Amino acid sequence: MSRLLKVTDIKVDFPIGKAGFFGRQTAYVRAVDGVSFEIQRGETLGLVGESGSGKTTLGRAVLRALEPTSGQIVYEHNDTSVDIMGLDRNGLRAMWRHMQMIFQDPYSSLNPRMTVRDVIGEPLIANKMAKGSALNDRVVDMAQRCGLNVAHLSRFPHAFSGGQRQRIAIARALILHPEFVVCDGAVSALPGRQFALPQPGRDFHGQRLLRVVHSTSAKAAARFCRRRAGPACRPMPARVCRF
Repeated sequence: MSRLLKVTDIKVDFPIGKAGFFGRQTAYVRAVDGVSFEIQRGETLGLVGESGSGKTTLGRAVLRALEPTSGQIVYEHNDTSVDIMGLDRNGLRAMWRHMQMIFQDPYSSLNPRMTVRDVIGEPLIANKMAKGSALNDRVVDMAQRCGLNVAHLSRFPHAFSGGQRQRIAIARALILHPEFVVCDGAVSALPGRQFALPQPGRDFHGQRLLRVVHSTSAKAAARFCRRRAGPACRPMPARVCRF
């Protein structure tokens, strides 16, 4: 099994105070302190931890949706090792075509001024991957896969429940058929967790997942590591969760 992603000594600091005449930054809080892990091709890794332990921050930092303070992120793409930390903005946008994130909050992650059809299809338009009838066909197909009523695609996000909005967010992330997806509590807003995200050994289009979860459910991932406040991301010593 070959490696897909290697994260080494990632740190994320947030400024909390300024001092002096020029307002220089003098204080920081470290949300992620030297975390390292690997994800192999063909597996799903579950990141477990209590609230406030930095799981979401770490997931966003892996994609540089939130800039890490330091560390190394290496992504294997087309038999080439890509240094994510060394990419400029254009290079990073090109890599986001293959790396996506499903955000936990379906209320703030959707543009209220766009119809659901536009929300789901926006990544295809931004990456110039489809237009016209081909764009509409792909949006309809993904909406159906995610359990959405295609007759409602012309509605705006406010017309949907929290669970339906989360399905919209999932469809938007998967529409590009990315190789790697960070799932930040991706099914937490769904009633009874009724959604078939790609499971270990099963997927839509070959996606590999980093799943941010709150429990070591055997269905969430084939391998887990526990995130606590501090510098470690520890493997879980469980029967179904092993490094």
